[in-house]
Amino acid sequence: MANVGTTSVPAISWTTQGPIAPSGPAILAGVQSDYNIAFNVTFNFNGSNPESQLASTQAAVVNNAYQTIVYYATQVDPAYATGRMQDAIARIYRLTRNAAQATTLQVSCVGSGANIPAGPTTYGTIQDSSGNLYQCTQAGTLPSSGGAITLSFAAVTPGPIVVPSSVTIYQSIPGWDTATIISGVIGTSTETAQQFEGRRQQTLAANAINSNTSILGNLLNVAGVLDAYVTDNPTNSSSTIQGVTIPANALYIAVTGGIASAVALAIWKKKPPGIPMYAGNSSYVVTDPNPAYAPSQAPTYTIYWQAPSSLQVYFAVNIANSSGVPSNAATIVQQAIVNAFNGANSGASFTASISGNILIVSAVASGTIAVGQTVSGAGVVPGTQIAAFQTGVGNAGNYTINTAQTVSSTAMTTAPLTNTPSPPRARIGSTIYATQYSAVVAALGSWAAVRTLFVGSNNASSAVFVASINNTVMTVTLVTSGTLAVGQFLSGFDSLNSIPVGTTIASLGTGSGGTGTYNLTNSLSLAGATFTGTRNAANQITVSSVSGLIGIGNVISGTGIPTGTTITAQLSGTANGAGVYSTSVDTTASSAAVTCGDSITSATANLNLISVNINQEPTISLANVVVTVT
Repeated sequence: MANVGTTSVPAISWTTQGPIAPSGPAILAGVQSDYNIAFNVTFNFNGSNPESQLASTQAAVVNNAYQTIVYYATQVDPAYATGRMQDAIARIYRLTRNAAQATTLQVSCVGSGANIPAGPTTYGTIQDSSGNLYQCTQAGTLPSSGGAITLSFAAVTPGPIVVPSSVTIYQSIPGWDTATIISGVIGTSTETAQQFEGRRQQTLAANAINSNTSILGNLLNVAGVLDAYVTDNPTNSSSTIQGVTIPANALYIAVTGGIASAVALAIWKKKPPGIPMYAGNSSYVVTDPNPAYAPSQAPTYTIYWQAPSSLQVYFAVNIANSSGVPSNAATIVQQAIVNAFNGANSGASFTASISGNILIVSAVASGTIAVGQTVSGAGVVPGTQIAAFQTGVGNAGNYTINTAQTVSSTAMTTAPLTNTPSPPRARIGSTIYATQYSAVVAALGSWAAVRTLFVGSNNASSAVFVASINNTVMTVTLVTSGTLAVGQFLSGFDSLNSIPVGTTIASLGTGSGGTGTYNLTNSLSLAGATFTGTRNAANQITVSSVSGLIGIGNVISGTGIPTGTTITAQLSGTANGAGVYSTSVDTTASSAAVTCGDSITSATANLNLISVNINQEPTISLANVVVTVT
């Protein structure tokens, strides 16, 4: 007989790469050997007799214990930690996991003399068609003579609310007439393990001061901040850096989201003293909080930063046709790319149950389920992995798992795939490579054979032109550059409306690349008019005989009007009709026949990479991803 305490069950191997547990079959073979030695017989482990059941049960207990040991040994490494263990590591650095962040909007507010407040008040609040409320995050005052200002708003309810196409003023403020969305950045769900670890690494620099990285780290730790970018121009002359001309020796900061007071304080605490700042479109006066100063004597500092505009990014994906391609392949591919773009493709949150080797997913809250992901949840055996797709291919449905068990319906998650290429979250000033997203699509399964995958944005526009839109017909009156074509994505706005994300040219009308009409995929209205215009005073024009609607921001053209002149405000008259308007430059128009419309940009996904400027926040929606199967 073997000595007491010896076993044939292989132990965990502790290697320089970490612990490696023996396989399930190896553990079972060891237990069976122990049984034979202990009873001095050779059992027939046929799977149905008592000795087989006992050996299998003991092997399962050992395997579960081994997997738990391996799991928690791995969790002490920040690169692999998740859940409570990751929270504990982060707490060493005084960090906590970000809760869901709110969708933010850049909104053109039109009127005269109104003070639009910021913060939790029904005033300074707008509403979308779904009933979501958005509060102003930085107060502003409309020009007393009338005009428009751009302010930031954030959704009252945190989380990934889709950027709406239009909003209305929730409670009226005298002098505030309209609110029109210029751009928006979709919010985020609770910070994933991958995102949390990335922020932990970045915020380590926040312990320092007087450096760009310390400012960035401090900003990324501000509640509500979705993204930030910090750079400077160290030369003695102005320099253009990724689309922005920065003055000599100046500090440039871009921030998406966050309350203005908190953003400004985070910058002030870390910026080098005496360094000039790029005067962006946002500012806030910070009072030195040092208690050594009397309240009336504390110095104040005006902090400036840029609230980036939204850059719509487009994808065109073509996958090979086969019998394995599911009927909802386009939706699956769209969601995978959008998740990857937002840094959330690696893993998923869902509701599911387990019966034997089948994971039955009833609903997916976020993310995409993929083969190889590790499943976690109440009662789930540690080390459980997705082994194969069945009826589910990333979404609700059935999946094969590697470990048989029984778990009633509960909330579950899948961890990131550490061996699958995943692009970094698209951010301010980043470069977006199409090839990185090919791997994202391919990871969906053998059916997702990528033929081509391209990316595009307005930074590489196909055409820039002036047009008006009525229902699904776009009338182009002037082409500034490029050529219009079927399939191009459109973007533009005025004080009355904005083009919904994902709107494309469906077919040609009378236009064939230049002026004329084009049919669109979405029905909408974008201001455009013809009228008689006469210069009234410097930078003013009197308008009469109006056919159509005039919007703030419209481009006007006609005799005596310089190219690129825009309407900046309505000073008097019928709203969007006859009256007096201010213009961006002076004109010499005298009873001129004038046309006006919106400046619209078209683009298509036909590039291998795009660059995001440092005053732009890249954004995407399902409608921005065109999927074809051939």
